[in-house]
Amino acid sequence: PRSNPRQPQETATSIVMNASASENTQAELGEKRKTGQDGFRTTTPSDNTSPTATAALADANTNHSTVRIIHHPKDDSEEDETDNNDANLLVAFHIQNAFSETDLKKLNDLRLRIPLDLSRPTCPRRFVTEKEYGGDNDNVCSHPRENGWIGEFLNAAVQSWNLPDPSLQCLPWYRFLEYTKGEQQHVMAKHTDGTNVHPATGARSIATMLIYLSTCNDGGGATTLYRRRQHKTKGRQKSKATTEQEANNDVIESISPTYNTALIFPHNWPHSGEAIVQDPKIALRVDLTWTTVSSTDE
Repeated sequence: PRSNPRQPQETATSIVMNASASENTQAELGEKRKTGQDGFRTTTPSDNTSPTATAALADANTNHSTVRIIHHPKDDSEEDETDNNDANLLVAFHIQNAFSETDLKKLNDLRLRIPLDLSRPTCPRRFVTEKEYGGDNDNVCSHPRENGWIGEFLNAAVQSWNLPDPSLQCLPWYRFLEYTKGEQQHVMAKHTDGTNVHPATGARSIATMLIYLSTCNDGGGATTLYRRRQHKTKGRQKSKATTEQEANNDVIESISPTYNTALIFPHNWPHSGEAIVQDPKIALRVDLTWTTVSSTDE
């Protein structure tokens, strides 16, 4: 039977590790991964890495990225059926110095070549996919399509971060998000993200990755993560003050947009995007799914 690796926690905790850790550290991490001591789902990473991705992986390792693990706080009295679903990611990651400057420039150059979509009032977006959607049939998707280089270097970067569960991979569908100060106040209210399906494998996405391409030095644009909680009222209705207090207690952490950082969190974690003060917030949103599952999970 599958076991839930997460330990109940009263407060949000974090662990900082260097992406170019020593072999001993990685061996200890691997052992914790097997025994479920680190709060991560146990999988076996794929060994099928292309030469191009291998080169990108080696380049990414020279950046000395750091990964901070953000745990979801939980009380013993709280029950959530999604906790027992082995398909879910159970923690969040905050990665600093995530990519090489070369790759960031390629991403930004790509962004500027894509038309701006203003159909959603909360946030202007730029969409791009890869050839995995429909092959050479341009009628399958109306968005610009690349030849696979985006997913290849992003997947190589995810590997280079040495996450305790390195089997995450990108879906080949991306969107640039651009929040700016203007007449339209671009704010994302508290919500959870929907899922998407990988066109080749049929795997359903389980997490969101935000890659920040700008820095908000003025305190605006933060992404706030909240705990999942089912608010149940017994007897009389809760007062407004009580509801506001619970909302404040539900905050796990607020992460300010910083250039060359990435934030990964499960789709089912509530989150919000705070208002822009002056500095624009530009990010690439990527959906993540699992790659392979080890035989111990079957």
